Amino acid sequence: MRSAQAQFAGCPDLLLLVVDPDESREPLPACSVLSVRPFAATDGVFELPEPLPVRSDTLGRVGLAEHHAAWRRAATRVEVRGGFATLDDRIPHSFEHNALRLRSPGPVEEVLTDAARVFGAAGRAHWRIAIDHPCGAPLASDLATRGWEVTAYRLLAWSPDTDRARPEVSEGPFARELSRVEAEDLVHSAWLEGSLQLTDEQLRQLVVRDRLDQAWVLPFGIGVVDRGGRTMAGLRLEIDGGCAEITSVLTLEAARRRGLAGASIREALRRALEHGCDRVWLTADADDWVADYYVRLGFVDLNWTTWSAQRPVLDSPSSQARSAGSCRDRV
Repeated sequence: MRSAQAQFAGCPDLLLLVVDPDESREPLPACSVLSVRPFAATDGVFELPEPLPVRSDTLGRVGLAEHHAAWRRAATRVEVRGGFATLDDRIPHSFEHNALRLRSPGPVEEVLTDAARVFGAAGRAHWRIAIDHPCGAPLASDLATRGWEVTAYRLLAWSPDTDRARPEVSEGPFARELSRVEAEDLVHSAWLEGSLQLTDEQLRQLVVRDRLDQAWVLPFGIGVVDRGGRTMAGLRLEIDGGCAEITSVLTLEAARRRGLAGASIREALRRALEHGCDRVWLTADADDWVADYYVRLGFVDLNWTTWSAQRPVLDSPSSQARSAGSCRDRV
């Protein structure tokens, strides 16, 4: 740590790559990176974050992956008690990119004070608080009693070492990599099917926001396209070292119950393996059947719950725009 303090004094945006100590190949392949974490000095002193995970520690590798990814991709970060806030003036209607991200939240009054300070100064009509650690259960409950829309999410992970985990070769629907146009067409259609009162500008931001994350991960759109060239189902796979995330799992209403989402997920797992990933993770609404659907596909529930809380904004078009979490599990 002395060398870090000498070399990086005053640098606020460092990343710590947790590399498998048993990896001997040179140069080190990207898949040898077990986790990517923020690395910042506290009072001028660099200290290692929490205990660093080993390859077999699935929860240690992916439990806070979403929290860490939000820190990395933020256009603007604001320190708050128990975490940080992210703001992006390019896409202010994206709840994913404009939120409080809390890892160790304090009492609800303290959190709401920080939310008012951050979102008020930024002129955001919507307020979103992401509670990224199970210790935030009391805060989630308190926000719900105050009228916030609170959704609990389960964290699930896939590994080629688990039973039933290898992606099967299926004679069913054919899933393939999507072009950017094909992937964005699916997202656009899915938001329109949600019957949300979105303005054209809100819809545009929700469709193009994934482009902004490509500097941090290796993204793939994977899905099923019909004979007419319309994308009927698909997902986004983000490869990040030896781990990958599946998000935005979408199927259009007319194409559901045909196995299209399952075909897309199996192709995503195959693609992740191809790139050396030995952990693939996703989150699912804890109160929805889709979490059990993922378990049937070989994912394991890690017993790690997080929450997304959104403050209702009456008589505002922004109040109609739900977070990506409520859109990503339409299978």
